[in-house]
Amino acid sequence: MEKEEFAAEEIDLRVYLQILRRWLWLIILCTLIAAISAYVVSAKLMRPIYRAETVLMVQPSGGTSGTLQYQDILLGERIAKTYAEIIKSKALMDRLLTKLGYPTELEKLPFSVSVQVVRDTQLIKIGIESEDPELAANAANSLAQLFIEDRAEKQAERFSNLRASIEAQIAQLEEDMRKIAERKNVTRDQDLVRTLDQQLISLQDMRTRLLAQLYELRLTEARYADVITQVEKAEVPERPVKPRKLLNTAIAGILGAMVAIMAA
Repeated sequence: MEKEEFAAEEIDLRVYLQILRRWLWLIILCTLIAAISAYVVSAKLMRPIYRAETVLMVQPSGGTSGTLQYQDILLGERIAKTYAEIIKSKALMDRLLTKLGYPTELEKLPFSVSVQVVRDTQLIKIGIESEDPELAANAANSLAQLFIEDRAEKQAERFSNLRASIEAQIAQLEEDMRKIAERKNVTRDQDLVRTLDQQLISLQDMRTRLLAQLYELRLTEARYADVITQVEKAEVPERPVKPRKLLNTAIAGILGAMVAIMAA
C-alpha cells in the first residue's frame, strides 16, 4: 500500500516537472516582463525621494547630574514620547513652513515628516522625506531647532512672572538709591546726610537679598527644565531612499513567475 502511494506521488511529481519544462519559456518570459517593467517604472516614472534624519536627546529635569539613573532613562523615554507628538503638531509645522519660506495655508506639505522614539533610550529621531535633498536636510535641522526653542520658551513661562516681579523690584530700588544719592550730594545738612546714608544701606541690603532670590530662581529654573540637545544634525542625503529599484524588480519578477506557474 505504501509502495503504491509512493509511486503515485512520484508520478505526480513527474507530471509537475513535465508541465514546468513545457511552460518554462512562459515562466521565464513573464518573470522578465514583470521585472523589466518594474525596473523601468521605478527608474523612469517614479520621482526619487531623499531622506534626512536628525536626532534629539531628552534629559529630564533633575537628571543633569553626572550620574544617570535608570529612572531618569525611563522618565526621559516617557517625556520623549510626548515630545514626539508635539513635534508633529500643526503649530510647529506652521512655524517650520514660515521659516522655510512657505505659506502656512498649503494643502500639502512639500515634504513628509516622521518622528520616532528610539526604544529604551531618551532619543528622538526626526526624519524628513522630500524630492529635494537640500530641503530635506534643512527642514530636519530647522524643525529640531524650532522644537528646542519652543520647549525653552514654554519652560521659561513657568517662572516668568516671578522673575519679572523680582527684576521690577530691583529696578525700583536702584532708582530710589540713585535719587537718594543725588540728594546726598547736594545737601549740606549732616543730619540729613546720616539719614540718607541709613536709607541707602537699607536699600542696598534689600537689593542684595533680591539679587540672591533672582539667582536662586534661575538655578531652580535650570534645575526643573528638561534639557533637549541635537546630538546628530541632518546631512544632505546623496542617494534617494525611494524608489527601491532592485527590491521592486525582484518582487515583480517573483510575482510574474508565480502568475505564469498558476497559468500553466
